[in-house]
Amino acid sequence: MRRGIVPAVIGLVVAAGVPVLADDMAGDPSSRPTVVVRLFDYARLPEAVLDKAISTARWVLREAGVETDWRTVGGREASHDREVRRADPDATPELRVELFGRGQTRALAQSSDVLGVSLLPVRGGQGFYAVVYVEEADALSRPSGVPLAVVVGHAMAHEIGHLLLGTRDHSAADLMRAQWSSTELQRAAQGQLRFSEDESARLRRAVARH
Repeated sequence: MRRGIVPAVIGLVVAAGVPVLADDMAGDPSSRPTVVVRLFDYARLPEAVLDKAISTARWVLREAGVETDWRTVGGREASHDREVRRADPDATPELRVELFGRGQTRALAQSSDVLGVSLLPVRGGQGFYAVVYVEEADALSRPSGVPLAVVVGHAMAHEIGHLLLGTRDHSAADLMRAQWSSTELQRAAQGQLRFSEDESARLRRAVARH
């Protein structure tokens, strides 16, 4: 079964595990580069699940040395937000992540079992828009015992990695690996699935350029 993250496809194979995520990391957060993430929860996740998914993604990115300022948006504000971006090209760069639920459009996905997509410029450069399909994340979560929030949180962090790094490439290991085995999902549940040191350095440089 293939469930993945596009443009680079990730096959997620389920594994059991209990999330053990640190609440913070050493160092002064004010000294780290920061990026704004506007999150549109069209899947309407329960508040506790959504909060945990955000904290998971925030923690993964913080481990890479990047702080994230998450702003949950929804409803009519979604279309207005796109208009603001077009009207003010000099505004502070922001990332947009959308959570799609059951029955919502999969037009961006290349196949029916894709977990998420990142839209990048055709000629290279950073992107600002990504989607995570919660139904597929739930299909991974249920048989494995890994909480849905952990799967969604790591999927969001992976997609944000693509957007900031401006590449469809994957690594041979860790969070940006193209294929996730049961070992990777187990590591995610234990708070051990992260960006590599090289990817972390590139992420910090990418955000600092903003």
